[in-house]
Amino acid sequence: MENRDRTVRLVSSGEPYVRLPDRIDLTLAEAGEVLEVLDLAVETAISDSERTAAREAAEMITAKLWPELGDLFEDDDEA
Repeated sequence: MENRDRTVRLVSSGEPYVRLPDRIDLTLAEAGEVLEVLDLAVETAISDSERTAAREAAEMITAKLWPELGDLFEDDDEA
């Protein structure tokens, strides 16, 4: 999932499409929207691999935004 050179490439050509910045800033509302969409992706995933990818993305963002909630997903896994 990590792209070390932060370049998004076109699948068909392999040519750089856009260079991503080193950092981005989100407002609290924007971060909330991203997490809501990821939750929806987890809930509506057709395959286990889609569900896993969406869940891992949600966990990564949550851990970065709210480190104190780091155990949140681990607790869900135990339930």
